[in-house]
Amino acid sequence: MDNTSYIAGLVSADGHLDKNEKSVSIYSNDRTFSEKVRVLLEEESGANAKIYASKNAFKIYSYCPSFYDLLVKKYNLFAGRKSDRLKFPENLNLKKMKSFLKGYVDGDGCIYIDKRKRRGKINFYPRVEIASKSKKFLTQAKKFLEKNNVICGKIKNGKRVFRLCVYANNVKMFVQFIGFRHPQKILSFPIPQGVD
Repeated sequence: MDNTSYIAGLVSADGHLDKNEKSVSIYSNDRTFSEKVRVLLEEESGANAKIYASKNAFKIYSYCPSFYDLLVKKYNLFAGRKSDRLKFPENLNLKKMKSFLKGYVDGDGCIYIDKRKRRGKINFYPRVEIASKSKKFLTQAKKFLEKNNVICGKIKNGKRVFRLCVYANNVKMFVQFIGFRHPQKILSFPIPQGVD
């Protein structure tokens, strides 16, 4: 696992870069996860990071100009509103790409268990769904996953975002190849994850 790439993925999904302050913010609704991210951000940036609690979320904040510059230059992240112009970083090695996508999925990914009745028997089908306002970002993510034998469904246009889904047996491949760090996602689909 490359922690800097993981943080870059989290920032791409649920974060914000402030150009004027050269600061990094990441948002989460899980206190335990927020604390883990705070520690990671401090370790990778070399700067202090704090957690601010609001009514609906936790904000992990760090003033870290050199780390801000690294995220902008190496990972093509944007300051300000970024969601519709997000780019999948293609200049990274495999380990960093996997770590980046793991961070993104921990932020803007969901796990569902679809329940279907067939021949009087109820079957459960897992599904991983990755959301983005940038169709290009999801197209690049799909290309990366399928190049590494994780077959995805078609990219669907939702009400406000595009969605890329991984279904059934391919979910196991996804979890073993990319996996999760977010405790709620690990509990939602507790199968052995691949080792980075």
